[in-house]
Amino acid sequence: MTWNLAISLTLSVLLASSGTAGAQSSDLRIADLVQAGKIRIGLFSTQYTKDPATGELRSVRVDIARALAERIGVQAVLIEHRTPPEAVGCIKAGACDVVFLPLDERATNVSDFSFPFFQSGYTMLVPAGSPIRSAADADKSGIRIAAVRNHSSTATLTGTIKQAEVILGENEHAAFELLRAGRADAFASTRQLLIGMSNDLSGRACCETATARTSTGWSLQKAMPGGSPM
Repeated sequence: MTWNLAISLTLSVLLASSGTAGAQSSDLRIADLVQAGKIRIGLFSTQYTKDPATGELRSVRVDIARALAERIGVQAVLIEHRTPPEAVGCIKAGACDVVFLPLDERATNVSDFSFPFFQSGYTMLVPAGSPIRSAADADKSGIRIAAVRNHSSTATLTGTIKQAEVILGENEHAAFELLRAGRADAFASTRQLLIGMSNDLSGRACCETATARTSTGWSLQKAMPGGSPM
């Protein structure tokens, strides 16, 4: 797939979200998807929740993925990954057609990016009564901040924190457990994830101010100079 396809996918999402109808099957940029009858969309664990009874995936990204597939007229195949590097590996191996990734350097060598179409805010989850209300409050000697290994929020955090200690969990559940067990004073990630996780413990609250923001778009297999994907 190519950069032109990235543009086409972005436009498809926008048209689908606005309810605009139109035939996409004649667009040569997505002919391979139409022929396959499906689009394989990679997601990693912080990008969705799963209904414990039905196993159904739920999130804004899941809704966008399904809207995109409907717009193209193909089946949405949602491929779950535990970590961002696994999702990047899926694109690199050609096992995913697209994944949701922030527009940063982590996948620039293996994928092309569409235009960004939504923004996420980073913040921190802290215990009730915590004096931490901002990134400046958290960046003090003796403060321990839990974060998810290889997550974009963690890359931003480690680039700005000067005094606090960053403790890494292999996934969002491990990082949350560091906070719940009292081995961390805060948990840094996306606001959407932290609000959902705050429901698992009474008396927990998110910081009121976003520590940073990132833009997200489609990431897809990088095109070679001649226009063919890797």
